[in-house]
Amino acid sequence: MQGFNGKLTQIAVGSLDCGNPRRTHKSTLPWWKTQFLTDVGLRVMARIPGCGWILEERYLLGLLLEYAATLGLLDVALIPAAGARPDYGDLWGTDELPFFSRYDGLMYFRINPLGEYCFGMAPAYQSAPLQVKPVLRILPNLEIAAIGPDLEQGDRLALDTYATRVSEYVWRLDSGKLLAAIEEGRPVAEIREFLAARSGTEIPDAVARLLDDAAERSVKLQDRGPARLIECADPALAALLANDSRIRKYCMRAGDRHLAVPASSETAFKRAVKEAGYLVLVGETASRARTPQSRRASPPNGERGRAGESPVNETGEAGVGSAQRDELVAGVPSTGPTVGPASNILQALEAQAGD
Repeated sequence: MQGFNGKLTQIAVGSLDCGNPRRTHKSTLPWWKTQFLTDVGLRVMARIPGCGWILEERYLLGLLLEYAATLGLLDVALIPAAGARPDYGDLWGTDELPFFSRYDGLMYFRINPLGEYCFGMAPAYQSAPLQVKPVLRILPNLEIAAIGPDLEQGDRLALDTYATRVSEYVWRLDSGKLLAAIEEGRPVAEIREFLAARSGTEIPDAVARLLDDAAERSVKLQDRGPARLIECADPALAALLANDSRIRKYCMRAGDRHLAVPASSETAFKRAVKEAGYLVLVGETASRARTPQSRRASPPNGERGRAGESPVNETGEAGVGSAQRDELVAGVPSTGPTVGPASNILQALEAQAGD
């Protein structure tokens, strides 16, 4: 093989250096050392001196054609495999074979710009510009009509990706299909270039505005990863935790009774909540903790005191008053000291009100 550099490289018969100990095609082996071309015979033939290079050469041809060319790294030129490489005729049992391998017809290959980039031969890859071919007419009403029946299958597939098919030769652009195409990795610049190249004229203003709007909407929302949704017993507790100086940097309010905690801050959030005197229960543990006995311990709604009064339990611990509760539910940030355990809620609120 000769150098690449974007030129066609001919693969001549017997030119691949695959450990060939001889350069003639006439066998020097006794007839009793040759094998039939079966699966077992090929394995045995690979161990016979002077025969393994044929298998290695065919393997290299298969690698170039089936893998490198399929990935788009090579441009290849082939001829019919029958009679393309008569280098196996000295093997017994090949008299009636038109070819030794289906890859025998690979005669030339060329490393294209994508292959040069993937093989480290070029610092960057720049795709070739689309060929200007006026086969489409783009209308101001967002419809795209094919001019004649000469539209290639690749162009039809591209239109099916960007637009909705109305009839056999008419498509209509819509924001939903455009956003789906952008989500699959097709930038708006690529869509715009395709439409301009296949129409041969400037894109109508209505179509340009639709493309610009789709490009702008596609970057408005960003996925920042998963988060935990923590449910609080009441809105006052949710506001209390969300404004605590130790906890608020790890969570944010999500409604009246819920806190959203990023997955990256989950451990720190639970540690800070525990320091504040609370515990985050998960799954079945939370269900078992809320037993019927604990629910009966809470007084009914009618016995929680009159409006504006702070109910007091038997141990002398006071709950949150209505004024303070309204302030917490409204999301007013706390400027007082950090709240400690649950028994100190009232003291902290009274101190804040005194300030």
